[in-house]
Amino acid sequence: QVDPKYRQKTRLNHSATHILHSVLRQELGPHVRQAGSLVAPDRLRFDFNHTGAIAEEKLETIETAVNQHVRENAEVSIRELNYDEAIREGALAFFGDKYGDRVRVVKIGDFSTELCGGTHVHSSGEIGLFKLHFEGGVAAGVRRVEAFTGEGALELIHSYEDRLREIGSLLRGTPEDAADKVRRLLEHQKELEKEIEKLRGQFEQDQVRELLAKQRAIDGAKVLISQVDNLDAKQLRDIADRLKEKLGSGVVVLASAGAGNVNLVATVTKDLTKRYHAGNIIKELAAMLGGGGGGRPEFAQAGGKHAGKIGEALRRAEELVQATK
Repeated sequence: QVDPKYRQKTRLNHSATHILHSVLRQELGPHVRQAGSLVAPDRLRFDFNHTGAIAEEKLETIETAVNQHVRENAEVSIRELNYDEAIREGALAFFGDKYGDRVRVVKIGDFSTELCGGTHVHSSGEIGLFKLHFEGGVAAGVRRVEAFTGEGALELIHSYEDRLREIGSLLRGTPEDAADKVRRLLEHQKELEKEIEKLRGQFEQDQVRELLAKQRAIDGAKVLISQVDNLDAKQLRDIADRLKEKLGSGVVVLASAGAGNVNLVATVTKDLTKRYHAGNIIKELAAMLGGGGGGRPEFAQAGGKHAGKIGEALRRAEELVQATK
């Protein structure tokens, strides 16, 4: 037995797909051709040939045009014609389908004529409402849109309204002023991020001054090997770069223990890379700390897991530097 509700929802999405196809060709150009589709009771999906993303303004124009055709309540006529006759009347044949001498032509108003064997509404007004939900690329030169019709479209709009009300409530405002409140929050966030960067820069300068006091001379080379905790990989790299710049000529090896992990970095000035290889140093230290990594002669970075072994690893770094002549 045919489920009338299931079938009717499918009809809405199927006829809306025809209208959408017509509007896409009108708005984007005659190159638009179907490249795949899904017609289901809960939604429709339409793939078509087109290059480049579709701007939001254009998507809004497409959605509006489809709904205008829906409101026209245009008659849907279905006829059987000879294939050649149907094509002469301007019917679009869907991709990959094979047709016999007699074909089924579905015409909606004066804006859509396609060869199709599926179920359709009697007039476009039955669709009620058309709402685009997604647009994106699925392959080279192929775009996809997904949409809802009828009750499904209304449910989608209700879900948007519910989210907007929730956002307004979280911001202690109304749905109407939610966008302004979010905009102000984002502006405030940018200001805080700038302040954080400023403080981070000052912190790094202070760290560099303290660390420079720990430099040693080994075989005529300036060497700085130290632990600096609670720094992420980027902060550790930035401090190592600043130290190398201040040393002018030397070797820097730093380790930092974080939340359940260890960051390591080694850097060597270019004039010393024939004596010291940052990548080889880091490779051995990372293995001691339960991690892995390596890098170039002048710079290397790695991670590890055993923070308790940092002291042992840094002592090994000193041995490696002292052993290199």
